[in-house]
Amino acid sequence: MIKITFPDDSVREYAEGTTAMQIAESISSRLAQEVLAASVNGETWDLSRPIMQDSTVKLLKWDDEEGKHAFWHSSAHLMAEALQELYPGIKFGIGPAIENGFYYDVDPGEATIKEGDFAAIEAKMLELVAKKEEIKRQDITKADAMKMFGDRGEEYKTELISELEDGTITTYTQGSFTDLCRGPHLPNTSYLKAVKILSVAGAYWRGDEKRKQLVRLYGITFPKKKMLDEYLALLEEAKKRDHRKIGKVLELVTCSTAVGAGLPLWLPRGTQLRLKLEDFLKRIQKKYGYQQVMTPHIGGKQLYVTSGHYAKYGKDSFQPIHTPQEGEEFLLKPMNCPHHCEIFKAFPRSYKDLPLRFAEFGTVYRYEQSGELHGLTRVRGFTQDDAHLFCRPDQLKDEFLKVMDIIFIIFKALDFENFEAQISLRDKVNRDKYIGSEENWEKAETAIIEACQEKGLKAKIEYGEAAFYGPKLDFMVKDAIGRRWQLGTIQVDYNLPERFELEYTGEDNKKHRPVMIHRAPFGSMERFVAVLIEHTGGKFPLWLTPDQVCIMPISEKFNEYAWDIARQLEEQDIRVLVDDRNEKIGRKIRDNELKRIPYMLIVGEKEAENNEVSVRKQGEGDKGSMKIATFAALLNDEVEDMMNRWQNKNK
Repeated sequence: MIKITFPDDSVREYAEGTTAMQIAESISSRLAQEVLAASVNGETWDLSRPIMQDSTVKLLKWDDEEGKHAFWHSSAHLMAEALQELYPGIKFGIGPAIENGFYYDVDPGEATIKEGDFAAIEAKMLELVAKKEEIKRQDITKADAMKMFGDRGEEYKTELISELEDGTITTYTQGSFTDLCRGPHLPNTSYLKAVKILSVAGAYWRGDEKRKQLVRLYGITFPKKKMLDEYLALLEEAKKRDHRKIGKVLELVTCSTAVGAGLPLWLPRGTQLRLKLEDFLKRIQKKYGYQQVMTPHIGGKQLYVTSGHYAKYGKDSFQPIHTPQEGEEFLLKPMNCPHHCEIFKAFPRSYKDLPLRFAEFGTVYRYEQSGELHGLTRVRGFTQDDAHLFCRPDQLKDEFLKVMDIIFIIFKALDFENFEAQISLRDKVNRDKYIGSEENWEKAETAIIEACQEKGLKAKIEYGEAAFYGPKLDFMVKDAIGRRWQLGTIQVDYNLPERFELEYTGEDNKKHRPVMIHRAPFGSMERFVAVLIEHTGGKFPLWLTPDQVCIMPISEKFNEYAWDIARQLEEQDIRVLVDDRNEKIGRKIRDNELKRIPYMLIVGEKEAENNEVSVRKQGEGDKGSMKIATFAALLNDEVEDMMNRWQNKNK
């Protein structure tokens, strides 16, 4: 017999070799119908895999991320099986589960796969679902795997197999389709009740632009048809909120092929919005004792060799800049932290000087593959709201807690009330990809966990997701339509202070290493603005929107009065535009509602005579007539209330 420990710490005994499905059946028949996979000692397993020793087991359902992952991973295999039947001779690359659904990279040879083929692929998938094909796992030797896939001409699979260690290779088979795969998978295909192919794109094999471009098919599946219908409705709403579309309508950002892909150009309105965000954070940072610094866009190559960024990003990033001086090389900076370390080193530091908090809206550059670029969310040049804190070990937790407070302030001010936290730690086994000593990593990971506990913040722990130089706390925000976005991040770093030999003189008159905290509440200004656009649908908070008021004269006779009002409001620090086009007032109202302008002021003969404006508010309609000074006071009070809300909530 073996002992099985469940998440509630209860323990049951089962015969050695019992499967997770048998455990689920022993608890209830309904649970057995809902369970998709199992976590066995922290590793996700198939339900049919025998458990041979005492283990901790969690039965995973649809609401568990690992359960969805197994569901969508099996769906990728289902799509591949359908493609194998529809396109004889097709070759397969990789087919992972992703955050929403799955994809498979395939080489269809001379055939083409286009959007018009989606219905036939979906029909074939449902035909295979109806067969309730069992999904079988098998261990296989490296030699047998090479022969199996080599005989089929699957050069992409044999390339992957050549890099694997013998004794670690498994395949999964359903019907006539066998794939190289670690799993886990569902017991059979019948679980996949609703299927949809979403899109087709090109993808270079293994992300290398010098390798062959494959066809990438994206899809999604659900255990119920109703869930698919709801998801497709969500996608339609997401299209309406697409930041690229809204950003163009609101004249926030543009791109230029002459400037280069992934290098956005901020237009006046977008710049105004971005500067408002920056000013807001600077105002908060001032209260928390931050000092603004500025650093160049480039740095000597050796700076990034010292920091470790060259080894991490150099090969796949912008190549070194060579100067007329032989042997001199510079890089576009991939991160701001090495520069801030040099600022710390500029003067001797004492324990009395700490903590030091350097903040910068610093632009960094990374050469993302062209196929990965996407609007403002994936670019090659982006500005981080970066800050680096240098403190004594005894100050670490307190500083970490204060950074958490700043992130909470940002989320409250912008109505991102629905968020999750994730503590990213090292991989439990593979430690080679991380720099720094075991002792320092233990200290850093413990500090983050304790800070979250002290704040009462329930944070999910993910192993293997840490940055190469330290563990981190990431915040995933849910937007207005339920999508998750990774935004704010805080990282503890004992490693860069060692690499740069940073020191301060302690109370004992000896030299000590400071602890470093990396912090970016927005993450990057580009990505944050994109998320904000899609969260609000372009209807920004009044304090933030580029144009707060649009004045619309009903005819040319009142243009002068409209411009006079604009001047009066601008003196009150209100952002105004005047729509004096020779158009009917109904057309002006419709056009400016599409621009998401919060307030519209309509002026005609009556308003001009009484020195008033007729007020319309976005989403609320007509608010009546009022004096210009009354309206200005109303708007500024509304802005002041929004700007100070975080302070009131934080008391």
